[in-house]
Amino acid sequence: MSDDAAPPETGTTPPAAPAAGAGSTPPASSGGGQSIDAFPAEAQDYIRRLRQENASHRNEVKDERKRRESLETDGQQALTAAETRASTLEGKLLRFEVAAEKGLPLKFAARLQGSTKEEMEKDAEELKKEFGLDGTNGSTPGAASGFDGGVRRPVNKPKGMNDLIRQAAGRS
Repeated sequence: MSDDAAPPETGTTPPAAPAAGAGSTPPASSGGGQSIDAFPAEAQDYIRRLRQENASHRNEVKDERKRRESLETDGQQALTAAETRASTLEGKLLRFEVAAEKGLPLKFAARLQGSTKEEMEKDAEELKKEFGLDGTNGSTPGAASGFDGGVRRPVNKPKGMNDLIRQAAGRS
């Protein structure tokens, strides 16, 4: 048998007949396969090469499966990390939106508590009352207390002594 010859077919048909005098069927080995000792030397070499090639392909398949499982695991971890980050950023965005809608300074946005927009809006109202940002607290700086919000206004220069006295008295 040469290397160009077709390999013996496996399956339900028995392999090619061994050389004369060797018996009609090859003996079975204890590993479940057939012993190749009953075949001619060329066939034995061919079978050994096929078995080595088969073992090599099985190892490649194992390696490919491990690589695929590793990629799937890495992908799942990346997906979980991305979902966690997206959830965190959505919460921050919602806090800033509620703070802006309720007129809170944005530095107070991180203080808002709650998992829903309604809960955060309720907390924003409470925070405004607590810090006197809603105008109901007497300690709120405003026009009544003489605070103009830090806006620069031109100073009214008195034109005469009467104007100076009126300005000092708060009647200008």
